Order: sequence, then structure tokens, then C-alpha cells
Amino acid sequence: MSKLLYVDSSVLLTFALAQPGWETVAETLGQAQDDGYTLASSRLLWIEAARVAIRERFRGNDIEDVLTKNLEAVEQLPVTEEIWIRAAVIEQHIKTLDAIHLATCETSGATLATVGLDGGMRKVAAERGVPLLAA
Repeated sequence: MSKLLYVDSSVLLTFALAQPGWETVAETLGQAQDDGYTLASSRLLWIEAARVAIRERFRGNDIEDVLTKNLEAVEQLPVTEEIWIRAAVIEQHIKTLDAIHLATCETSGATLATVGLDGGMRKVAAERGVPLLAA
């Protein structure tokens, strides 16, 4: 069984939008895959990616092909009742969608990959004992 690397939305979108640090994200994910990790994320990632693609299309940027190609490399994890409950009871302050991502990551036993700018999620994950891979 391969190890799971949970990719939150910030990781995929940093790469797809070519935001600062996207090269590091690409290098980190490539190395993780070389080390035997399977990329995975909550199906929430697909919703967030679709919404960003629509937003970017209104700005004149067509990133749908880039998003689709990158999503193909990610295993989709379900959002179960257990995840909804776990996300609702996280004691630390964290945004709602991040709580769902974190609960999914915890439930799957994955290592979390998140970009450096997402300090709140990294801090809460570390406090909860979730293994981290900074992208």
C-alpha cells in the first residue's frame, strides 16, 4: 500500500495559477511521488478548482486544462459523515473548508502538503499531530 500525500487546494491552485512558489510546489510533489507517495485530496478540491476556473475565465484566463490535467494525478477521497463530524469539532480556529480538508487528511492517515502561506492550517495540523510536508 502506498503512502498518501494529502494535497490541499492551496497546493494545486498555487501551481495552476503560477503563483509565487509554484516551482517549489511542483518540485516537492514530484519528489514525493518519486518517494512512493500517492497524491490524494478530498472531493472538495474538485469543487474549489471548478470555482477558481470559473473566476479565472471571467478574468480572461483559461486554466481549466491545467486544472484538469493536475486533478487527474490526484486520488479523490470521499467526504463521509465521519469527516463532517470530525471537521465540526476541531477545537482550534481554522476556516471551514480547511477544517474539512484537515479532517479528510486525518481520517485517511495521510501526510499533509500545504503551501507556506497557509500557516493557520499548518499550525493546527501540527498541533493535532498530522505529519506535514511543506510545499
